[in-house]
Amino acid sequence: MYDWDDIVIIGDSWCAERIYDNHWPKILVKKITGKYDLMPRGKGFSGASWWSTRNHLLKELKYNPIKILILCHTEANRIPSDYDYGYNYWSVLENRKNNQRFEAAAQYFEHIHSFEFHKWCQLQWFNEVDNIIKTNGIEKIIHLHCFPDMFYKKSKTNIATHIFKTGMTIQDSLYAYRNNIFDSNLFPNHLSYNQNHKLAMKLYDIIDTYCGDGFCYTKKLLDDITDV
Repeated sequence: MYDWDDIVIIGDSWCAERIYDNHWPKILVKKITGKYDLMPRGKGFSGASWWSTRNHLLKELKYNPIKILILCHTEANRIPSDYDYGYNYWSVLENRKNNQRFEAAAQYFEHIHSFEFHKWCQLQWFNEVDNIIKTNGIEKIIHLHCFPDMFYKKSKTNIATHIFKTGMTIQDSLYAYRNNIFDSNLFPNHLSYNQNHKLAMKLYDIIDTYCGDGFCYTKKLLDDITDV
């Protein structure tokens, strides 16, 4: 049996909502522990880059040992910030007017941005995280890809191809099941209440039958994009 502080969930907006009983991170932690009705350890940084995930993971590793770690990996093109700002393509377009920081980020995307550079940086993070978690005695590690590969090049697949050496990789991206209504009350973590529940139950089954390092889970996470 696991305790509440054995489990850490870190990533972007796909795991940001975790306070209420219809949020998948809280459902999952309660299911795993069998008793703890608490907001999970970790944090989801809405709109932020992988840099925020990395920094928070290092803090959590210093805080207390981790037995189950779930990392929700965002897409590569977000601009890193030590303040966890949500500098992604959509956020800067929506907020650039009368906001100097977002205007600067918008100018970056329009005039300087290099897709290949951002992909290379994220790959270095993927390699680093393999080494970080390998040396910390974590029992079970789940890598969730929030977005498919080549996201800004209009990928026709919802599959993410990077397979981590340490922990299990879920190949099916969460983006496949997104809801385009950006209302966290109606669609927490970009999913319906039903999808939040089903995702938590699916992840519980994957953790319960954990297959070990280097394994790629290739089945669909949810039944259908319209499963609301």
